Amino acid sequence: MATLTQSTKSRRASIWLPILGYGFLLFAIYGAAAFLVEMYSGGCMFVIPIYFYALVIVLGKLKLQRFGTGLAMLLPIAILGVPMDYYGDWVMKQNLIGPWYALGWAPVFLAIGLAVDLVHRYAPADWHPRWRAVATGVGFGLAFYLVVLFALTAFYPETDQVWHLDYFQGGIYFTLPWMLVNGGFAGYTAYAISRQE
Repeated sequence: MATLTQSTKSRRASIWLPILGYGFLLFAIYGAAAFLVEMYSGGCMFVIPIYFYALVIVLGKLKLQRFGTGLAMLLPIAILGVPMDYYGDWVMKQNLIGPWYALGWAPVFLAIGLAVDLVHRYAPADWHPRWRAVATGVGFGLAFYLVVLFALTAFYPETDQVWHLDYFQGGIYFTLPWMLVNGGFAGYTAYAISRQE
């Protein structure tokens, strides 16, 4: 009986290492994108590198095959991103509606992870795994678009975040298809990578 309990605890503990590995990889890509895309290209860190975000999260989902991994992989961004957003958007720029709105970004990212879990779980069972991965990537892109649009309109006065909102509202004809197509392509790439190993 003691061996069974130790084995169960060992399996539970061993799943957290890859989840956190994928989560911190996603955090690093997100941070690099925020720095490189916004500082040097004038693009939007939410839109331009969406393929890389989706690739990491769908690959992690396919490798680990557990409900809740999408949500868990976004924990590093949700937790570590709040003080960074507070410092950058409130202390330095003072463009949040109030300082507590920085906390709102944590549930935003967790909602995206939950959407990944739900799409992957409830995609039709008779679909080929390749199409389930593509659907998961598209679901990631759609959730990312909708939830970040909500955050940009709810946490910031429009005049201060106009250039981000231009991508999400004025540029919807580019942004939404871009996020859906790149999410789907990332899902397919994640499927291909997961089949190679």
